[in-house]
Amino acid sequence: MAQYLGPVQITDPPHQMFDDKLHDELKTVDFSPDAVEKKLLNLKSFSSPGPDGFHPIVLKSCATTFKEPLSIIYNESMRTGRLPSNWKQTNITPIYKSGKKSDPSNYRPINLCSVPAKIMESIIKDELIRHLTDNELITQSQHGFLPAKSCTTNLLTYLNEVTLALDSGIPYDVIMIDFRRAFDLVPFQHMLRKLEAHGIVGDVLQWLTDWTRDRTQRVVLNGVSSSWVEVLSSVVQGSVLGPVLFIVFINDIDCAITDPSVKIFKYADDSKLGRRISSEADAAALQSSLDGIFEWSIKWGMDIHPMKTKVLHFGYGNPRHTYTMNGVEISSDSTARDLGVIINESCKPAEHVLTITRKANGVLAQLSRTLVSRDKDTFIKLYKVFVRPILESAVVAWCPWERRDIDSLEKIQRRATRMIPGIGRLEYDERLKICGLTTLEKRRERGAAIETFKIMNEFTNLDASRFFNFTCQRHDAMTRSATNNLLVPEKCRLDVRKYFFSNRVVHHWNSLPLEIREVNSVNAFKNMYDEWMCFDQDNESIYSV
Repeated sequence: MAQYLGPVQITDPPHQMFDDKLHDELKTVDFSPDAVEKKLLNLKSFSSPGPDGFHPIVLKSCATTFKEPLSIIYNESMRTGRLPSNWKQTNITPIYKSGKKSDPSNYRPINLCSVPAKIMESIIKDELIRHLTDNELITQSQHGFLPAKSCTTNLLTYLNEVTLALDSGIPYDVIMIDFRRAFDLVPFQHMLRKLEAHGIVGDVLQWLTDWTRDRTQRVVLNGVSSSWVEVLSSVVQGSVLGPVLFIVFINDIDCAITDPSVKIFKYADDSKLGRRISSEADAAALQSSLDGIFEWSIKWGMDIHPMKTKVLHFGYGNPRHTYTMNGVEISSDSTARDLGVIINESCKPAEHVLTITRKANGVLAQLSRTLVSRDKDTFIKLYKVFVRPILESAVVAWCPWERRDIDSLEKIQRRATRMIPGIGRLEYDERLKICGLTTLEKRRERGAAIETFKIMNEFTNLDASRFFNFTCQRHDAMTRSATNNLLVPEKCRLDVRKYFFSNRVVHHWNSLPLEIREVNSVNAFKNMYDEWMCFDQDNESIYSV
């Protein structure tokens, strides 16, 4: 459980993101029976129930029966701004992470809330997201828990800035900020003020205010539970609303940055400050913005861990300036794990490739030891679920270009296909055809093409002009090459920029038929791309996930 540091007195109001002349307020939420039924049918049948004992499989199986009474309860709860007391209770199950098992800090708390309460929260969350996105109230630097944003878009935006600077011969410094127990330490009263500053008022704000009151939680382990303890701060981990409430709470942290040349990249609480460093003044500007972030954290009751906050100095000849936080020098490192990807100061993916191949080999070995029968269909499904995602997480942002790294990744799949009885002695290409797979290299090429399509057609909320150069910028608008959305590669000095996503994808994108590039949906693009590439013998796309 998080340590409560006490209320922080704030005399200044939060930054007003909402303008009643430009935006619409969110005052209430309607819970129609159809909306409730849809949420009930999407429940995971074998998820654990909350403290009230309502099991998801019962609610899902009886969705048609429960939708009307739940709709009435939800609407009355919203109208009165009050919740049943057992909707404010949470069971916490500790899951061991690493280190000494006797140390409570080495356990991850898994929070289980009331399932009917989570259904209501889910409908409110959808309305909150709609309100925030339609009114463009969330800053572009935030990539967490939002539609059309992801870890991949965060890393692409971040590494695009870094590789551009390095290719221009300019060093780049990044400060990776570590908030201590970020989701647990959010003061309730400050969060509610931030919500109001984003145009969330009326019944919704009153309901959320009651949602924060009289909350309790207990630890449950092996059927034994502790006594109930009051929750004094947090966005209530395990709740559906928690992630959205947190991105609203942290949204105005951008306003603490004093220099417009300093970029901030956020994924929920994972925040990075970056700037090109050409002089002492540039380092001072980055330090000033860091000071602003620290002051923001103190003002709003958050806690930045100075010992876990790191600096990465990118670029040849980087002066490696020293940065401090509250008088404590921030340590620098040559590598850092960022959203599951190991980023090196050289921007080369070799270290990340080494790490994930070790992990994937370990998981593959576990599958080999565990499975009694290795029939093809079962083994390939397990490989796709447990092994391949390790090799492909956010791969669009860090895709390898050196042959040794490419081969290291491919060896994992080679080994996996050899484990299937009866085909181990066949050539790799033949094994792939039998298993309905394609090479990981081709999958990465496909993934990059899909991401390009998303960016160019505004499915990711990324600015295409920041990633690509178009032929229409060099040719008359009426020429054929200008009207076909063809791309032009940059002139690059360094491999880290030459093989970065925005340049790596150019040739392959331009080679796609026009009818594929101009389809109107992501699924249509994937289907037509797969048809264009190849199919397996059963007419099932070999690129299926």
